[in-house]
Amino acid sequence: GLGDVYKRQGINAEYGEQLVDLGLVRSIGISNFNVQLILELLSFARIRPAVLQVEYHPYFQQKRLFEFCQKFNIVVTAYSPFATLSYVDDSEETRNMKAVFEQPIIVELAQKYSVSPAQVVIRWLIDEGLSTIPKSSNEKRAQENLNVWNFQLTNDEIQQIRKLNINRRFNETLDWTGVPLFD
Repeated sequence: GLGDVYKRQGINAEYGEQLVDLGLVRSIGISNFNVQLILELLSFARIRPAVLQVEYHPYFQQKRLFEFCQKFNIVVTAYSPFATLSYVDDSEETRNMKAVFEQPIIVELAQKYSVSPAQVVIRWLIDEGLSTIPKSSNEKRAQENLNVWNFQLTNDEIQQIRKLNINRRFNETLDWTGVPLFD
């Protein structure tokens, strides 16, 4: 069964549950699972995962996956929230893509709220109901990324950012997980 697939991929749900039972962790998280894999996990897991970490950004809004997780009270955490183009191939399509931070709506909102484009994207994710883990090796930007509580996007602004979705994944993990990613 698919439980064997999990074991071949090094995924051991029982190990996570043992850690919870021992009080060493409070909850279990999963990463890069699609709806089908979550359903399979829920069919045999004694403890439901609390968090799902997936690629999620203005260009890749996995709405159906997000809505599914909401139904099962699984928090979705967005990694690569800035849709960094350096992760993808050097195709013509990628070379012609505008970085999220250069999108007119992101630039306009950053100016309107006197914040950085990164702060606009982080705030959008939060306003959408996701948590996020933005990456920065620059300490100043890392601190700036935490400062997103002094403004809130309007519903119209949220809708405008949603229109950037092109279902474009930038982190393909199939090569190192062996698990196909699709929502």
